[in-house]
Amino acid sequence: MKSYILIGILLTALGVMLIVGCDSITAPGIGDSPYNLSLNKISEDQLEISWQYAKTVDDTIHFEISRRVGEENWDNSYYLIENEQQWFIDNIQTDTHDVYAYRVRATSIVTDETTPFSETVAYFSEQTTPTDLSITQINQDEVQVSWEDNANGEDGYYVDKKVGEAEWEKRYKKLPSNSDNFIDPVDLFETIHYRVYAYAGVSQSAYSDTTSMTPTLTAPSDLTLQKPDPNKIRLNWQDNSEGEEGFAIDKKVGKQDWIIEYALVDSNSTTWLDNITEHCGTFTYRVRAFYGEFYSAYSNEAQTNVRLEVIGSHTTPGVASDIFVANWHAYIADYYDGLSVINSMNPSNPSQTGSLDIVDRTIAVFVQDNFAYVASHGGMNNPGALSIVDITNPSDPVIMGTTNTIDIPKDIHIYGDYAYVADSESGLSIMYVATSVPSYITTIGSGGNARNVFVHQEKAYVANGLDGVGVIDIYDPDNPVFVEQFSSSGLSNDVYVKDNHLFVADGEQGLKIINLTTRNTQYVQTDGFAYDVHVDDDFAYVADLDHGLFVIDISDINNPYILGWYEMDTEPTSLFNYGSYAFLTDAEGLKIIQIKP
Repeated sequence: MKSYILIGILLTALGVMLIVGCDSITAPGIGDSPYNLSLNKISEDQLEISWQYAKTVDDTIHFEISRRVGEENWDNSYYLIENEQQWFIDNIQTDTHDVYAYRVRATSIVTDETTPFSETVAYFSEQTTPTDLSITQINQDEVQVSWEDNANGEDGYYVDKKVGEAEWEKRYKKLPSNSDNFIDPVDLFETIHYRVYAYAGVSQSAYSDTTSMTPTLTAPSDLTLQKPDPNKIRLNWQDNSEGEEGFAIDKKVGKQDWIIEYALVDSNSTTWLDNITEHCGTFTYRVRAFYGEFYSAYSNEAQTNVRLEVIGSHTTPGVASDIFVANWHAYIADYYDGLSVINSMNPSNPSQTGSLDIVDRTIAVFVQDNFAYVASHGGMNNPGALSIVDITNPSDPVIMGTTNTIDIPKDIHIYGDYAYVADSESGLSIMYVATSVPSYITTIGSGGNARNVFVHQEKAYVANGLDGVGVIDIYDPDNPVFVEQFSSSGLSNDVYVKDNHLFVADGEQGLKIINLTTRNTQYVQTDGFAYDVHVDDDFAYVADLDHGLFVIDISDINNPYILGWYEMDTEPTSLFNYGSYAFLTDAEGLKIIQIKP
């Protein structure tokens, strides 16, 4: 009997446990998570977060606010609302790259039971918006979309895409946090558009700017130039495209504009030969593939010179400052080392054949017939000198006679029986040189500090630096008359006159060309410091201290342009054209550059 009673008690206890257990498992709880979270900026440093909540019990509910700033971990106990208020104001920095993310859960103060967290909302300042969105075609079938990741703490990025005039495909691509690019397959010749934005939870940043492109043929690459002979340039390139109809070749001559589609060649071509008709020049090329009206991007640009290369040089003992070439001998004013004579009959192998000591510093030289006229000076407090040198035997030059100048002679030009000397601050000095010993005639102001002189048709044109060019009538050398002054916005260093045009090496203004009849003035910029000028035939040659030798086509004097240039590492101090060559002096001595066939 006792056994039956014990069994009954046990069964009763078990039943009670089962009932209690069932109540614990099936209890309705306190409700689902808070929902409809919204976030509003209410001032420059405050946000309001609000939500809704439907509770299923009569218990008092608290709300726990969880916050994450930037890439920090969630702070699940950031703030506790101890009543059933369904909003919260947070003080934050609202102009930051950090993303402020929030989520909320409800808890019962009776049972401590909590709901799962709500969805996440986040604040994105203007600073977090992606910028610099760009598209780069990396091959014929793919592009890379890139941007600047400005957000700190985003969950990731969404990319919207639009093809042609179709609607936007929103959230076309979902990317992880800290992304700043992705690669996308594309079809040729269909315009594609992209925009990017960061997201965290259900919130997102502002859109980036929209960018677009039309994928096209892949550009040729590795363009190189060869010169199989002096009048031909061979182009070679790598064909990287498929399905092109051909290749378009653009060409630039000197500093002129591009000649677009100068030549068209067939598909799958990788080489082309250009015939050069100019006697020299700098030539630049680029290539692109085409299909109908669609073109690839350009290849790299490749550049080469036809001629315009140093073919010979010679180091003089002094510092070469001026040059005159006659009978294939270069006569160089070599400063403290007097007059150097360089035999240039073989331009590729010039050699010094003679020299002459001149008192102190030799500055300028001019050659006529069998005589060299040499200007020198002995210092700031001493007058300069003009010497006549017999060069009948270039290997053994001999001074015949010397006469002092009024000032420091910077340049000399022989015209008839007279020497015209750019005599510094004194202006233009004139000397009679028909005898073995020169004799001083007169000096006239040139309108500035005379540094170079050129005589043409009984007028002397004097370069006066900042004061431009002075013109002096020398019809009567005993009574010269100052005629006019051409002002300068640069620094007039040298002058030359040809065909009623005045050519001025005008410093940072480049080559200045003045029509002596109409006074119309043009400039050809060398982008450096034009220092010396020589003109022959249809070309002007400029020695630029910063860049070397420039060849300027003046065949159409109203439209001069740079045909080519030879970049020098040294500063050319003087220039003289002779035969097919330009002879230049610099701190090292003599450079000979071929300019014609």
